[in-house]
Amino acid sequence: MKKIILIAAASLMLLSSCTKGFEELGRNPNAMDRPTPELLLNSSVRGAMNFYGGDFNRVAMFNYTQMFVAFQGRFQRYSEDPQVLVNYWRDAYLRALMPAQNIIDIYADDPAYSNRVLMARIWKCYLLSQMTAIWGPIPYETGLAGDITTPYNREQDIYYMLFDDLKNAADALDMDGDVFGTDMLLPSAAGTSDILKWKKFAYSLRLRLAMRISNPSPNGDPVKAKEVVEDVFANEEFTMSSDDDCVTGRWGGLISAEGGDYNPLYYYAVYEKQKNIGTLPAFGETGVYHMKPYNDPRLPVYAQPVVSVKESDGTVPAHAGEYFGDTASYGGYGGESGIVLTGDNVHSALTREDYSPIGERFLAPDAEFVFMSYAECCFLKAEARLKGWGASSSKSAEDYYYEGIRASMAHYSDVITEDAVAAYLETPGIKWGTATKTTDENGVDRSAEFKDWLGLCSSIVGTNDFQRQIIMQHWLAIPNQGLDMWTLLRRTQVLSFEPCFSGYEGFYKYLPYRLKYPTSETQYNTAECEKAYTEYLEPRGSFSGNDMYVKLWWALPNNAIAAIPNPTPYL
Repeated sequence: MKKIILIAAASLMLLSSCTKGFEELGRNPNAMDRPTPELLLNSSVRGAMNFYGGDFNRVAMFNYTQMFVAFQGRFQRYSEDPQVLVNYWRDAYLRALMPAQNIIDIYADDPAYSNRVLMARIWKCYLLSQMTAIWGPIPYETGLAGDITTPYNREQDIYYMLFDDLKNAADALDMDGDVFGTDMLLPSAAGTSDILKWKKFAYSLRLRLAMRISNPSPNGDPVKAKEVVEDVFANEEFTMSSDDDCVTGRWGGLISAEGGDYNPLYYYAVYEKQKNIGTLPAFGETGVYHMKPYNDPRLPVYAQPVVSVKESDGTVPAHAGEYFGDTASYGGYGGESGIVLTGDNVHSALTREDYSPIGERFLAPDAEFVFMSYAECCFLKAEARLKGWGASSSKSAEDYYYEGIRASMAHYSDVITEDAVAAYLETPGIKWGTATKTTDENGVDRSAEFKDWLGLCSSIVGTNDFQRQIIMQHWLAIPNQGLDMWTLLRRTQVLSFEPCFSGYEGFYKYLPYRLKYPTSETQYNTAECEKAYTEYLEPRGSFSGNDMYVKLWWALPNNAIAAIPNPTPYL
């Protein structure tokens, strides 16, 4: 018990800067003997929000997923910062995962807390699933015991354990059992845990993970994936069925001398805007050409028009009042060999204020952060049905596709009208099975509207290109969920996104597959960490070991961009 208490104390003290209440707890030895499960759960959720929705999201994920685009050093150039990697590993394990594990360690043997322990297990599975999506092989159980020389688990084994642990926990939940007195993740109307929502979260998460490993071998395990998917569809009443089932957290919006509780993106882009004026995140050009030409009613939610006058110097931006997105390219164009500009570089010499800011909703101090949504669940079902899986369902891939779009729009029903949704669903390229219309009513070509500024990539959909339609809408439905977007892109390789033009050649134009293990692991858990990246990660082409371009098990190889002369495919 003493070991458990010390672990709990360490993890909570790491969070002491977040709220004054945690500081008081740290000074109260009696309270520390048995921290409440409510405190531990909400500490874990807050830690997860601050990590997955904080600098990790803005600095690294924005540049990988291109809905929002950051301007921040090495990660933008598809490189890495060693100290930042240490921080990411620490935040994922100690500040997010450890408090959830503490609930299990402290309360597992007390029947009065059985439901809360099961919910903690479900939440722990979510966190582990996100961590393996970042690094690949990770410690699954023993990494939480305080041993810095802990062994790693293979990716395949991690997913198989997650499937079992999620199902066992979900099926064991007692609908009349105990609940968290305060639950900031899946609350009932009274603020206590909604047990049914927790069960839906577990089954929906199993669906997400099954589709993640659904690619043909050796890039997945479709046999196991189908087995899990069939079980999920057989229990479809226990999957998300409305926007109310979304798994979200919300920051408190408080900034104080003690640290406060606020959206990290608000703090960087609004509260300290003048300090960060040269590196502000912006809406991405990729987002613009996937939304604007289709009259997507979510565009005013996701982005703001370019400002009319710059705060920095009082000048008027060239695209004032328009939706104009930043590129993923470092500096707009890095002189990639074989690329010939046919006109001016429209991004040359622009500042951050020349681009559309991120939508106000995502910059609010008390913004929500979405861990998993009903819309995503619908698109996963659509993808599964397109494969012919889930035959027990009476619905088709088309049905789930439309449900997903409507669910995404409903999340912003305060600003998106039903008429706008209906019109969008009839748009060529959006309507199921239809091709994008690239001419206007007068027959004038408008295909450039659907492409990036160099014309290399596009959002154009072909007739009966159902997979592209599903994945495109899935990507559009999860803004600000950087890791989930990156995972979707790596798994499917369907969408056409801009490469990195940072003067890099070959493989380095394309998205990385993983983040490197931090030096805190390679230096202090050397043998086990080295085993993970030499035995568990498969070398690809010239890449091997602890490298960003070593492919994770379930991902597909990067597609070469055909519009680039002499493109280098990822072997």
